Amino acid sequence: MFRALAALRVAVLAYAVAINAYRNNFEHPALAWSSIAAMVVATPLLILAYRAPERRGPALLAIDLALAVGLLLITPVAKGEWFHATIPSYWIVGALLAWAVRYGWRGGTAAAVLLGGVDLLSRADVAQKDWGNVFLMLLGGSLVGFLCESLKVMAAERDLAQREAAVSAERARLARVVHDGVLQVLALVQRRGGELGGEAGVEVPVPRRGRGPGEAHPDAHREGERHAAREGGAPGAVGHARMSTEGGASVKPRRDHPVGVSPSRAVGPRAADAGVGFIQATPQP
Repeated sequence: MFRALAALRVAVLAYAVAINAYRNNFEHPALAWSSIAAMVVATPLLILAYRAPERRGPALLAIDLALAVGLLLITPVAKGEWFHATIPSYWIVGALLAWAVRYGWRGGTAAAVLLGGVDLLSRADVAQKDWGNVFLMLLGGSLVGFLCESLKVMAAERDLAQREAAVSAERARLARVVHDGVLQVLALVQRRGGELGGEAGVEVPVPRRGRGPGEAHPDAHREGERHAAREGGAPGAVGHARMSTEGGASVKPRRDHPVGVSPSRAVGPRAADAGVGFIQATPQP
């Protein structure tokens, strides 16, 4: 809005300089042309000052409005008491709209009341067109201020909606990443478990009943073979082996079947074929 206002300032400055040069009805030309020169110098300075948002504060706006009011007050001195048009002409619209843009309809209305009041009070004869000019300033200041306030509210709502959309998108992305990562880890565990032959990849069936008194432990065959390999004997010749433990105890096979009963009938065919009985640790004599 202030960029558009800068273009408007240049346009109304050109009009004020042209209309005053055309009429040239001054009682004190030096004062009048000094006022016009002040407008020419102040316009680019105000444009540069309003370009930085941090400088659009009460001080700059007060200077802008005071300059417009001062030019209105100089008019009856430079042109005489019975003047019909002010020296700044429409140049004062720049200050009016600056207050409307910065402070909304309240600022625009306040600036219009001040400028219109000074314009009317500085005239010896107030014509109908002068009342019309004041009414247009009031209407323009309040309307432009209201539109600027509406634009600010819509911009704030848009920024809030964009932030909420960005937060929602980030949450969805993080949820997708976490979900995919968990699935990948589970799939890797299952695959590696299957390659290693562990329970992570192969489902182990749970037995529905316990072992009977005549059934050997499922790992008895493998334990017997590993023991036979350590002792240097055959896998089936572990029934009569004696082993030493760290505590000085000896381990010898234990026969749980009665005399005259074959091991296959006493402990089951799997343990009998492997030559493995139940192992009992006994202390050495």
